[in-house]
Amino acid sequence: MAKTELNKAVDNFFKKYSGNSITKDAVKKSFNLKDKNEYGNLLHAIVNYYYPIEAKKTTIKILLDLGVNPNHQSVVTGMTFIHLALYGYTDDKGNDHPYEENFILEMISLAKAHGFNVNIKDGDNENIAVTAIASEVYRGSIINIISALGSEFKIDDSLKSAFDEYFKESIKVPGWNKRLLREKEAIDKLVKKSNIRIEDVEKEILSSKATLTNLTNNLTFATLTNNYKKISSTIKRLTDLEEKRNVFEVKEEDIKLKIDSIIKTITTILTQELEEIKINPSSKRIETIKPILIEFLLNSLLNMLQEIEEAYGDYQESLRLLAKSIKTINEGKIFLESIKGTELEEELSNIVNEIMESINKAIVDLKDALISDKETFKSLSSFIDYEYEEEIIDYDNLTKQELINKTRSTKKKTASYCSYVWSYLDDKFIDIINNISPLINAGIITEKDIEKYLHKCLSNKKQRTK
Repeated sequence: MAKTELNKAVDNFFKKYSGNSITKDAVKKSFNLKDKNEYGNLLHAIVNYYYPIEAKKTTIKILLDLGVNPNHQSVVTGMTFIHLALYGYTDDKGNDHPYEENFILEMISLAKAHGFNVNIKDGDNENIAVTAIASEVYRGSIINIISALGSEFKIDDSLKSAFDEYFKESIKVPGWNKRLLREKEAIDKLVKKSNIRIEDVEKEILSSKATLTNLTNNLTFATLTNNYKKISSTIKRLTDLEEKRNVFEVKEEDIKLKIDSIIKTITTILTQELEEIKINPSSKRIETIKPILIEFLLNSLLNMLQEIEEAYGDYQESLRLLAKSIKTINEGKIFLESIKGTELEEELSNIVNEIMESINKAIVDLKDALISDKETFKSLSSFIDYEYEEEIIDYDNLTKQELINKTRSTKKKTASYCSYVWSYLDDKFIDIINNISPLINAGIITEKDIEKYLHKCLSNKKQRTK
């Protein structure tokens, strides 16, 4: 870009004056102190191009002493001369160069002494510190720039946000990225520090310590179960407060020691509880302790609990399989007695009772078959050539299949009595037929007569029975 008339005036000044010849009179004689253009005032013109550094410093100090406004902003960019200096200067050959950090710090100090607004922002809404971050040319420290701006410079989260944005952008420019990376942690800490007061942190630490003490006095598994979330959140709060305190370079071990002591106590209590659960496990006890172990990240104890949980799960499954394998009433009674008061009592009782109900039905069927058999034998005993022997059966020790088999065999035996009757009748009828066969042969008696007579006999028998 071609030099403006203001730039040419500054060029002519430094060609004519140097060293001790740069005085107030020389400056007054050479410049109209109110001269400016769309790019800035005399201060902008001086820092924008190369001139001997000491001559530059002297001239800027004289201009400020004479009332040139350090807060004047370029119409085009909105930059003050400090903003502009952070982007370096251009030499006679058109090459850009960075200013040394000490020059920038001196200019800030000089400008502040003459009413410079340390929070002033350019056209991109960036203050001096953000410009120091954004400049790919500047090689100095951002933290030192912020220190030079002083306590009136406003530090807030916007500084961190701007830093993060430019840090992402700087990845494409190794030198710039390296400079920002070097100060990233310091900027983070500075922003954190700006948002808190050490007095407030210490006050909250005392309060949180007292809360933690109250929650953990005479700690037992029962009180831990009720308060573990409060204890955990208080520990996390104290850890956060310790980090905040560290921002102020306060290094004390009191918080860490207290937390370590409480975690040790909690670990001891939970270890004892796990040993008891191992001896007398239950789903309720397992589900009670599990979230506490997770909350305090006690991984070794979590592994121990997982082993207990798996073993207990296998045991529960074995009980279910055993319940389903019950075969007799006595087995069912013994099993039901053994699971009284246990966690799976209701579930397993339902399984066993359903099996026993099925067995009882088979028992009823067998008993009915035996009664029928006895009554049938009694009715037909005169036709059967052996005595009835009543069988004593241990129903409660027979399986359902054994009961069914015995019922079938009983019914089969009952049915066999008919064979005895038909055999008896067959013999009797043969004798009768043999005796009356001459009458049949002579036509005196027919088959119809025999059938009619038998029917009459049966009718008379029924009448007599009534």
